[in-house]
Amino acid sequence: MRRVANCRSVAASVAIVLLAAFLPYHTELLAQEDRPELRLRASSNLAFSGTEISFTGLLRGGADDYEEFYCVSAEWDWDDGTRSESILDCDPYEPGSSEIRRRFSRRHSFDNGGRYEVRLNLKRGNDIVDSARTNVTIRIGAASREPASSSPLKELSTGASIFSGIYAAAFFFFASD
Repeated sequence: MRRVANCRSVAASVAIVLLAAFLPYHTELLAQEDRPELRLRASSNLAFSGTEISFTGLLRGGADDYEEFYCVSAEWDWDDGTRSESILDCDPYEPGSSEIRRRFSRRHSFDNGGRYEVRLNLKRGNDIVDSARTNVTIRIGAASREPASSSPLKELSTGASIFSGIYAAAFFFFASD
């Protein structure tokens, strides 16, 4: 009998040790399932130098009042030697009523050609809470920041005559009869 009691005692001790070892891991897994996930995308992953690209970071999933992501600042590392940061001024955190910001966006243009790894860091103070990145490739070239226009007046600014366009259209019309 004494031997059976000792075996049960040893088995219970082993179970407690295993449970104690697994419990923090299990708790961490549960916390990660509830944790929002940060994703970063660019409006274009291929552009000419000087073109303004929109970048959007989105927090998906997780609780709306996830404390770790409440009132985070957004730091953008453009991989071209520049950084941008936006810092929020928020009310104190209240569980169940405070909501996290889920969308972070910024525009940026690159002056030189190359491949850039843009990184969005969400920070609380100096600590990085989460980070996401995306790559963009910039080609050297002139990028027009003005949308193309089909207006005939636009042609006047380039030196072409509006009348020469009308004459050519009339000639084509009569010549095809």
